[in-house]
Parts: sequence; structure tokens; C-alpha cells
Amino acid sequence: MGTSYRSAGDEVMETRVVDAFLPVYCMKLRHRFSTISSTRIDIKSFTKDLSALMGCPPVSNITMKELHRFNMPPVNDSDVGLKTDLLTVNPTQLIRFGNIKVNPDPLVQRLSLYGNSSIIVPAFAFSPYTNVAITTLKVLRPIRPHQRVVFFSPSYLKNLAGLWKGRGLNVFRLSTGFMLINVALELCDHVHVYGFWPFGINLQQQDVQHHYFDNVGPKLGFHSMPKEFLNLLQFHSQGALTLHLQPCS
Repeated sequence: MGTSYRSAGDEVMETRVVDAFLPVYCMKLRHRFSTISSTRIDIKSFTKDLSALMGCPPVSNITMKELHRFNMPPVNDSDVGLKTDLLTVNPTQLIRFGNIKVNPDPLVQRLSLYGNSSIIVPAFAFSPYTNVAITTLKVLRPIRPHQRVVFFSPSYLKNLAGLWKGRGLNVFRLSTGFMLINVALELCDHVHVYGFWPFGINLQQQDVQHHYFDNVGPKLGFHSMPKEFLNLLQFHSQGALTLHLQPCS
């Protein structure tokens, strides 16, 4: 029986063939995910194909200029970093800090982790939380004047919800992250999205938490994270934004 040999030239040729077909393969993957719907998703095959898509060269690959974080997440100087330019804060989070008029220190210390970032609050989304949002603005203004507190426009959020309802995303309320991504798409030339993943297993089919810092999900029936994600995946496939789903390095 003869012996087969593989030369370095054979390996180079195979690499060139793979590289030549990669754009075509990626184009097919992008086309598939650009029209994906929320019906009948097999999570195992879905994560396998999506992992392949994440291996395709990004449409946009530029240096980050603005970084937005959602709902006061932990930050560090290793994987998730410290840079923060805009921070969303949910009014329900503000309530947990108690009477900030009497003792603002815990809230001030927490917000100081995010440097001079602006803080945006959906103050008018639900009327019971409007007062706590306005109180936060008044309390923080003299203490941290360099850290501006701003409010979402209620008319903008209403129009945004109506827009997505017309596109089939009929939910009780859009998530804060999804709202900010829409804002970024309107204002920025390039949008990179990290940490948006609504399923209980990752691309390697390993169990994962809801957040990188805890496993607390939204109230039942409040948001529809999978539907939001599929819309983001369509945007990624169409080149409107870049999703990053691989582990941080």
C-alpha cells in the first residue's frame, strides 16, 4: 500500500482556496440571518451557524470613540474595561439607593465609577418613577456637575415603540439597550454592540448567565429579548451594525 504525503505547498493551496471561498460563504450566512424570523429556531443549529457568522470579517472595524453602558453594570480594567461616555440608569435602580436627598453618598460613589459619563434616565416612561428621576437630577447637579443627567424624550420613545410595533416587535416595552442602539444608529456612522445575547447557552453551547455580572432577567412579559436580538442580528447581517458575541479577550 502506498504512502500519501502532504507538502507545505498543499497546505498553502488549501488555505488559499478557503480564503477565496470565505467571502461567498459569509455572504450566504449574512443573507440567511438578514431575513431570520423568531419562529421555529433550533438553538443548537442556530448557535452553530451564528458562530460561523461571527467568524466572518466585520463589515465595520474602527477604533471606538464613544462607549455606552446600560443600567450601571460593574466595570473593571481587564475584560469589560472602564471607559464610559454614556450610562443609562433605570429609575427602579435609583429607588434602591433610598432617600438620596438625605444621603446621596451611596449613589454618588456608584456613579463615580463611570467617570465623567453623562447619565440618561427614562424619566417619563412610567409616571410613578418621574419624581425619583427629577430628584436625582437636582441632587447630583451640585455634587457632580461634570456628570450630566439627561432624560429620554417621551415623544421619541413613543415614536420608537410605534415604529417597532409596525415592524412586528409588539412588546410591553423596548429594553433600554435596544432603545440606545436605535439612537446610536441614528447618530453614529459605525455601531458595535457587545453583550447582547438573550439565550441560556452561548455559541459554544455552554450555559451562560443573563448578564455577565448576575443572572437576573427582566420581568416576565416586560421585554422580548430574543425578538430584539433577531432584529439586531438582521442589522448585523445587513452591515448596519456589528454584533460581538465571542468571549472578551
